[in-house]
Amino acid sequence: MDRLSRRKRLIVAISLLMVAGFLTTSLISYYIARASMREQIVSSSLPLTSDNIYSELQRDLIRPIFISSLMAQDTFVRDWILDGEQDASQITKYLREIRESYGTHSCFLVSEASRKYYAYEGVLKTVRPEVEADAWYFRVRAMDGAYETNVDPDLANQNTMTIFINYKVFDYDNRYIGATGVGLKVSALIDVMKSYSEKYSRNVYLTDRTGNIVLSSCGVYEHIAEIQGMDALCSEILSSGGGVFNYKSEGGLVFLNSRFVKELGWHLLVEEVDGAATKRISEALFLNLFICGVITLAIILVTAFSITTYEKVNKEQEETIVEQHDQLDERNGELEQANQKKNLLLHILCHDLANPFGALISSLSALESDPEMLSDLLPEINDSLNNGMGIIESVRTMRAVDEGKIELPIKSIPLLALIEESKTILKSKFEAKNISVKQEVAADVTVSVEQYSFNNSVLNNLLTNSIKFSEKNSEVRIRAVRTAGGKVELTISDDGVGMPESILSALFNFNGNITRAGTDGELGTGFGMPLVEQFVRVFGGAIEVRSRDIEEFPDDHGTEVVLTLNP
Repeated sequence: MDRLSRRKRLIVAISLLMVAGFLTTSLISYYIARASMREQIVSSSLPLTSDNIYSELQRDLIRPIFISSLMAQDTFVRDWILDGEQDASQITKYLREIRESYGTHSCFLVSEASRKYYAYEGVLKTVRPEVEADAWYFRVRAMDGAYETNVDPDLANQNTMTIFINYKVFDYDNRYIGATGVGLKVSALIDVMKSYSEKYSRNVYLTDRTGNIVLSSCGVYEHIAEIQGMDALCSEILSSGGGVFNYKSEGGLVFLNSRFVKELGWHLLVEEVDGAATKRISEALFLNLFICGVITLAIILVTAFSITTYEKVNKEQEETIVEQHDQLDERNGELEQANQKKNLLLHILCHDLANPFGALISSLSALESDPEMLSDLLPEINDSLNNGMGIIESVRTMRAVDEGKIELPIKSIPLLALIEESKTILKSKFEAKNISVKQEVAADVTVSVEQYSFNNSVLNNLLTNSIKFSEKNSEVRIRAVRTAGGKVELTISDDGVGMPESILSALFNFNGNITRAGTDGELGTGFGMPLVEQFVRVFGGAIEVRSRDIEEFPDDHGTEVVLTLNP
């Protein structure tokens, strides 16, 4: 009864400590994240998003400006105008080729000499100063700059609203002789703006120098002064070359990044609402608390199960000591042997639980960095916990086998499935050193083993050793063949640092205390290879290790482990 009470107190104490630790850490993280969120939006998130959209805007809109520039400097265009515009079909063909080659919506040329408006389908009209629709040409003719962007109906395309890049054309003496350029369909660019908004979860606007909204992702307003809260900042935004502003709207506090796009003569405005970011942080908090609860429950169950198993072993030993007290001297050797077996089982338990719990810790670290990975990481977390329970069950089974209560459940299992399971458990270790796995294992090759002990005490140990003693960016090779005698020969090899003969000769000795740090300083227990050898013998197999030490063979080193198993 006293023992049961102590166990309950221990479990309750562990539970309270874990709950308090997880809860405190989660709440502190939440409040710090909430406090720094706005600073991150202002100093990092929003400017970076604005830069990304600006880069994509350059890709989508600066290219037509470049095309218009090439047309304005094309010697064919200038020579054709200077030669008196003799053959209109030549310039029509040229404009059509430009339109088709570069995928523009429209393409045009207006000659100063004849005032004719040439398009890819022919001569559309003659521009005149008194016609309002032709005002753009005389504005371009009089402006100081080399080009302008404006939004007008396209006469060549049924008056479709089009963004034109109007570029001046000069002769070889730098005299103005006309205007040329290309046009982009406004509706297509509106779709581009919407794609920016959907991709970055921000509202995006392009305005001219007076605040008129040329393009936007929402298409609701015509001028930025119409946007609630932004009207007070209108003059400040338009007069600055760029900056970060904030204003209040019905949706909450809005952060606005402004940037002047010199090539277009427009302002790029990107805004983010504070409420959406706060909601994401709150969701992350609840998700984190849920995961912490699941992990706490799992660890409590594993701890309770381990304590129960350990107490059971101790109880059996105490009963044996009481019953055999009068024959203590005679039974002393048997008790020492039983104690060694118990220690061996504990070695297996402690040694093999490191891999699944290492994978679990790796998954939790990734989840802490990115809570949205929960759905991707839950299978890995579940596999790690199931594997840990399997190891404990395997230890109990080995105990029962040693005591003669049961026979080890050896059965024929596909080798490829066993290898894939070990690779999954050790995924984070492979990735940490960027080690690739090359395997040649046929799907129909099977081996007669007990699944959990073979995976955790044999395969995991051998692959962990290959990772531990290999350099980064190297390779581990796994190969399985059937021998002439009907056995399965499994070979695991690497190009690591190898082992000297002094270590190789004592590799399978539990008392040899053979342990070395890995190439990245990884530590070991010294029990791995003795456990491997013992389990391979239990499965009716054999093991052979060949190794060439890097100090003795600097150009040809590494380790090769060969297991011979029953199919």
